[in-house]
Amino acid sequence: MNRFLILVVLVASIAVATAENSCVDCHKSVSAFKPEEMRFNEIRKEHLERGVSCSLECHEDLLSKLAKSNYIQWSSSKHAISGVTCDRCHGGNPETRDKEKAHTGVLRASDPASSIYYMNIPSTCGVCHEKELAEFTLSEHYKKLENVELAPTCSTCHLPHGFKIPETTNMAEICQNCHNGNIGADPEVPPKAQELLKESFELKSLINKMKAEGKDGENIKKAEQILDTFPVTWHEFNIERLEAEIDAVKSLLGVEEEAKSVPGFELSIIIAAFATVMLLRRFTK
Repeated sequence: MNRFLILVVLVASIAVATAENSCVDCHKSVSAFKPEEMRFNEIRKEHLERGVSCSLECHEDLLSKLAKSNYIQWSSSKHAISGVTCDRCHGGNPETRDKEKAHTGVLRASDPASSIYYMNIPSTCGVCHEKELAEFTLSEHYKKLENVELAPTCSTCHLPHGFKIPETTNMAEICQNCHNGNIGADPEVPPKAQELLKESFELKSLINKMKAEGKDGENIKKAEQILDTFPVTWHEFNIERLEAEIDAVKSLLGVEEEAKSVPGFELSIIIAAFATVMLLRRFTK
């Protein structure tokens, strides 16, 4: 009789264990073969044991860090200084505390109807930057963006949230993202663009120096006007036009003439001429 009771209890225990069996019991200890697989397997086991699926419960820390990073970038930008807040680009209503109403019109960047969808970014930026947009629409970049739907847009060069203006130290690097042998866009553009940007800054410094010395003639004013509009005309990305403008500024400032008046310039010309004569004599013997 005792043996029968023991058998009944044993069968009942097995039945209960079977009834309570779940995916976790079998799958939570599945072996992983790579370190990365092991790491994700541990995460998966925790998910299964806690009964949670992929949701904000796990990713809220990442989203929080991303939001903070965007905010920090924006807070140190010229947009922040000028009072240009999130809603100007993303949409929404910052004047209400109601969550749903505050996010009216805010769409994901992947949504073609979003103001920050990559093809819509020029028109979004153009609300404030009208002159830059007018120049950009003349560029090959814009034509390809419109027709091929694959080309640089404003945030490609200026970066979202930070809105950085490219400097001479990183201009070529930015251009090389597209202008390289792999993609096929002219790889000679990056160094040319960087040199033009560098020259524009140097000429601007030269003008400031000349004005500090009391020089403020008509040519200096014209040169300054060209350089003041240079950041706007840059958005057409017409290298030939930009080169012509830099040359015009150099001509107005007499940069070539100044180079000739550098001490020792005349002496270097005489030495070069003498060396040329000596070489000609040597080859004619």
